[in-house]
Amino acid sequence: VEECDSLDIKVLARVEASKQKIPVIMETSDIGCLDVERFDLEPERAPFHGLAGSSIMNDLKGLSTAEKVPFIRKILEMEKLSERLKSSIGEINQTITSFPQLAREISLGSALISTAVHQLFLDPANLRSGRSRTNLKDAVENLADPS
Repeated sequence: VEECDSLDIKVLARVEASKQKIPVIMETSDIGCLDVERFDLEPERAPFHGLAGSSIMNDLKGLSTAEKVPFIRKILEMEKLSERLKSSIGEINQTITSFPQLAREISLGSALISTAVHQLFLDPANLRSGRSRTNLKDAVENLADPS
């Protein structure tokens, strides 16, 4: 389970996981964004599902935090983020120190991570690389009468 805010460390974790053939599971705490990268099955897989390019390790060298923002936007698929997180990305290290995280998103993330880890150990064939989003607000706003 990868849980850190530093993009450089996130990349290094994936490079090492690929070398060691270890899967990486990450949750972004925004709209329940769960990422699974099965480096154990796909050691040649590009970090972050290839969203930031296959040479991200070299591309980040010497960049300031502000210069890394375009990579973060690609990795997180900016158009799919909550408005709250979209507006916060440009404020990191300006008016805020890190991504804002709400308790409900942390709780959801914990449930998603623990479910993915459970699946990895008990039924690994049914856990593949990819990304999913679980939107709690949509779930509450789309309640229906039981039938």
